[in-house]
Amino acid sequence: MKANLPSAESHHASTVERWAYYEQLTSGRVDDVMFTTPHYAQRFLEALKSLDDDQIQSDADKILSLMTTSFDAYYATDSKVANALRRAACRVDSAMFGAA
Repeated sequence: MKANLPSAESHHASTVERWAYYEQLTSGRVDDVMFTTPHYAQRFLEALKSLDDDQIQSDADKILSLMTTSFDAYYATDSKVANALRRAACRVDSAMFGAA
């Protein structure tokens, strides 16, 4: 299920961070996506849930690679990243293979 877009007008730090990742993903700059902490990995994963099916499908390989990176780096040590990753995986699965 697609999540609502992060609000561009919000001044909340978490929303600003999600919006920045969302903009990178929707403007064709997936190769520029980086996260160096569990916190930023979580925000990236949350931003994925706002993408349209077509946006996910067009960059699926790169998105899956970034998801694998977040899994390898943070899944076992940060429960918030683990939760965000599971939810993002459901969104990507739905976009690629349809809703059950």
